[in-house]
Amino acid sequence: MRLSIAIAIFFSGLLAVHAVNFHPISSITSSTSGSDLYPVGNLIQGAGSGYSTSEPHNSIGGGSSHTWVTNAPGADYFALLPDPVLLLDLGADRSLSEISTWGYANSNTNGGKDFTLRFATSADGPGGLATSITYTPSFDAAFSADTRDSHSFSQTVIARYVELVFTDNWKNLQGGTPGGDRVGLGEIAFEDSVPPIDPLLQIESSLNLTLDGSVQTIDITVANLGATQNLTLSTPRFSGTNSAAFSLLSSPASISPGNGGNIQISFNPTGLSANISASLDFTTNDTSQPSVSVALSGFIHDPRISVAGFFDIGFYPSGSGTQSKQFTIQNIGGGQTLNITGTSITGGNAANFTVTSSPSSITPLGNDTITIQLDPMGSDGIFSAQLEITSNDALNPSSIVNLNALVGDAIPNSGVRINEFMANNSSTFNDGDGSSSDWIELYNAGPGPVDLGGWYLTDSSSNLNKWEFPGGTTLAEDAYLIVFASGQNVDDYVDGSGYLHTNFKLTTGGEYLALVMPDGTAPKSEFTPSYPSQFSDVSYGTYSDGGSTTNLIASSDAEVLIPDDGSLGLTWTFPGFTPDASWLTPNLGTGVGFDNGSGYDSYIDVDVQDDMYQARSTAYIRIPFTLADASEISTLALSIRYDDGFYAYLNGDEITSRNAPANPTWDSTTPSNIDENNNLETIDVSAFTSRLQNGQNILAIHGINRSTGSSDFLADPELTGTTTSTGPLLLGFLQTATPGAANTGGATNPGPEIVTITHAPTQPAENENIVVTATILPRLVAVGQVQLTYRVQYGASTNVTMVDDGTGGDAIANDSIFTATIPASAYGNEDMVRWFVTAKDAANNPSRAPAFLDQTGTNQSPEYFGTVTTDPSVTSDMPILQWFTQSESASHTRSGARASVYFLGRFYDNIFIRQRGGATNGSISQKFDFNKGDSFYVNEEMSSVGEINMNANGADSTYIRQAMGFDTHRLAGNESCLTYLWQMRVNGGSDRVGVAIEQVDGDFMDRYGYDRDGDLYKFVQRSNLNPVFFDTITGIEKKTGDLSNIDSAADLVAGLNLGTSAARRQWVIDNLDLPQIVNYLAARSIIQDADDLRKNFYMYFDARGDCRWRMLPWDKDFT
Repeated sequence: MRLSIAIAIFFSGLLAVHAVNFHPISSITSSTSGSDLYPVGNLIQGAGSGYSTSEPHNSIGGGSSHTWVTNAPGADYFALLPDPVLLLDLGADRSLSEISTWGYANSNTNGGKDFTLRFATSADGPGGLATSITYTPSFDAAFSADTRDSHSFSQTVIARYVELVFTDNWKNLQGGTPGGDRVGLGEIAFEDSVPPIDPLLQIESSLNLTLDGSVQTIDITVANLGATQNLTLSTPRFSGTNSAAFSLLSSPASISPGNGGNIQISFNPTGLSANISASLDFTTNDTSQPSVSVALSGFIHDPRISVAGFFDIGFYPSGSGTQSKQFTIQNIGGGQTLNITGTSITGGNAANFTVTSSPSSITPLGNDTITIQLDPMGSDGIFSAQLEITSNDALNPSSIVNLNALVGDAIPNSGVRINEFMANNSSTFNDGDGSSSDWIELYNAGPGPVDLGGWYLTDSSSNLNKWEFPGGTTLAEDAYLIVFASGQNVDDYVDGSGYLHTNFKLTTGGEYLALVMPDGTAPKSEFTPSYPSQFSDVSYGTYSDGGSTTNLIASSDAEVLIPDDGSLGLTWTFPGFTPDASWLTPNLGTGVGFDNGSGYDSYIDVDVQDDMYQARSTAYIRIPFTLADASEISTLALSIRYDDGFYAYLNGDEITSRNAPANPTWDSTTPSNIDENNNLETIDVSAFTSRLQNGQNILAIHGINRSTGSSDFLADPELTGTTTSTGPLLLGFLQTATPGAANTGGATNPGPEIVTITHAPTQPAENENIVVTATILPRLVAVGQVQLTYRVQYGASTNVTMVDDGTGGDAIANDSIFTATIPASAYGNEDMVRWFVTAKDAANNPSRAPAFLDQTGTNQSPEYFGTVTTDPSVTSDMPILQWFTQSESASHTRSGARASVYFLGRFYDNIFIRQRGGATNGSISQKFDFNKGDSFYVNEEMSSVGEINMNANGADSTYIRQAMGFDTHRLAGNESCLTYLWQMRVNGGSDRVGVAIEQVDGDFMDRYGYDRDGDLYKFVQRSNLNPVFFDTITGIEKKTGDLSNIDSAADLVAGLNLGTSAARRQWVIDNLDLPQIVNYLAARSIIQDADDLRKNFYMYFDARGDCRWRMLPWDKDFT
């Protein structure tokens, strides 16, 4: 083990002291020199002219000949003009440790306040700021124009050029003091530590060593603070009580001025314990310290017992007999023998456990085993007890090991149970309101469905009827139900996605939790007396061991036909189809394709170049595979590398497609080329596990090329299935949260907590490194390895170790903030750079941020953090929205694609983009659907939206009709969407001008002060020719609450179709917000909108408020 002792430059216990000198300033320029009221050259005055030579160095000048100040734009300087920049030349490379400033004036607030520094050496030149010196501190200058204000640097800087950028002045921060329309400064000076003696030794006078009982290597830092002479160290040796335990490994013979080095020593604890004392002695050519003695001290805890606090004997089938298992016990002390003086077992099941062997002693740094025997004595269930081990470890004379074993199931595997829950949901799974509420998952193991109406959930053993399921809540056999424990004020709250919410929340520290049957007294499933303490984004629930994941077609061979016509239809996709002699059956594997080059050669088992190239654009591929028991497959995923597109079928059912036309034919072509470097995709097709059958199955791929003349073609699939676990049903922390799905992957101890992740700069230039920091704390076990994985665009991933040792850009060692650098050489202009962090504890338990748990479902989240590099050539008077996707063509279809967005300095990953709109916008317009919990920021008025519509210009080449249409409705006093014009760029290239349209949804309701739990309806294209309010059979989509309940819309239609005009008139007066409706119709006439007669508008019913209807405009591209 290595122990590093870092010595700070200004540590109070050093053996050297220093005086303070000011550096002269050779020249100074300002970015505002053309308009400065007082020139910046006034700041070059120095001690005795601009400020006094003696402490506290008060200012002795002022006014037009002593201070610098900019011109005034007429209002707050920083609201109107760029930040002023001062560039100082110190004439030569100087050792800098502190900056001092004096305020501009006490009579106004024009003085500079917040400022940032950058440095460059003579070699860097004035254009090389922050090139070799990455330290860029920021400070707040004091207001006073009389008194010196000093700020120490956290490190010594060797620099010639210093850039000072003011980012704020004192406007509005000095009561009624006027000003703030200029930026000024009284004086400026830099200080350096100048040694009175040369050479000058710097070293700690005493060191308290952290000793762990092992042989350790210790680095002791020394430095030469002199300016011109080398420091020499001679005759290093050890003295004192335990000097024999120390030895010298290396020592610098000479240290040049301004530099440092390490004296490296070794400590061997053999035979030692308790207090350790010695001295490191040496001589130097520092005339003030010719003989030096550094006191070394520490404490060895030896012998030291190390044993796990929990030992699981195992899980065994019902009726199992005697079982034995061993665990390891260690002596991690390096000097003394550990003596085991006794073992005893206590606890509820002590009679079922026996220690059958135990060592009497363990040598230093040695280990041995203790054997435990379990005898269930004919019983099933959970067995637990406590093993006490006594030893001569002075600090831990008694160690407790909790013993545990299971025979049979831990909990009943029938009926309804609490299957999984999360009591500290941060980013795993959001409710229908976009909130990360606690959640509880129920599972019905059967037999048969269960009506949960009248059942209860509770977090109190003294109140089993705390929250009641509403009537009609039915849970089918082998089905899951998510209930959010969000602590609602009402018992019947249902969110926009249809999820039920309880009137209580879950406690992270552990509490009672139960599902109670309708009698209100009998818990069906419970955690009693409480579940254990929970962790952020880690779920707790049932699991069983024994499942596995396998490629179902690993040993299969493809059968291939290059079709000449469409006579087969889809018959070839079914298991019952028998290929004739026209099919290729070479029995070589499952990869099918050709490549005129060689890029795909390793993926091609069946080469079809002779049949396809310049002749055909598609291939029919059948891959047979056999299952003994299809019911064992619980999840299914298709991984496929393809060029250019495909449709996939399982036993005749279409399961997925990519980059393919609708309704493909035997001679179809794809709508676009695929990126050959990013054409591998894994797609969750678990929804089709029911199509699997015992015996032969067929995975069929309709591979489609861009054209008959394309130079390559590929379809190389894997079909991965996860089998249902077969072991006993257990409880524990789950490796992966799976709300609404089967718990897979078994149990785990939760890995380290990744608290925050930051990066700098926010948007780097192509020549700037990205420094990523992560604050990571231990949960159950100490933090081990931390890794940053980054990816540029859609290229390969690169792994970088993150460190917390004060090296590699890490600011402070051992502060739980880990650091890694993404080098600028990895990316260019306008590249998307993304990353995630994984952390493992000392027991190898992992954590990941972002969590990215739902990778294929409807509750997805960011896969990466990220940014986009700048491109100086990309400018626009409009806001620029940059988006990136692996399949641009798919993002312009209804099926859509995943993508990332960068807008106004914020990065959004793994969002969903699809085509929207009809006749006027075609496939150009798109809907950008952001992930719940990661809302899109437009501006302060729209600070958190779930989706945004990016329209094309429609029928209007000026791009203004849509905006004017919505604005007209808003000016008429009605609720209407906000609109914006943005410059759009895709994958680092030009895209289009987009018309951003606010979505009418819960966020829209919130912005206008309406109840988002009211009834919001969208009126869309009808499938019949009846008027819009003629019936509710078609043309109505409910957007909030229970989406299947359209009773309020039925009431609207019924009211507008009452039998007499008097009845209709009265219904309208009683149920419509007439001023709002009239304003809507008037605005509609002004903008000549004829596209909303049967569709293209919303209606909102304030069901919990005034119970009136309102009309909301939509789709104004045809006005």
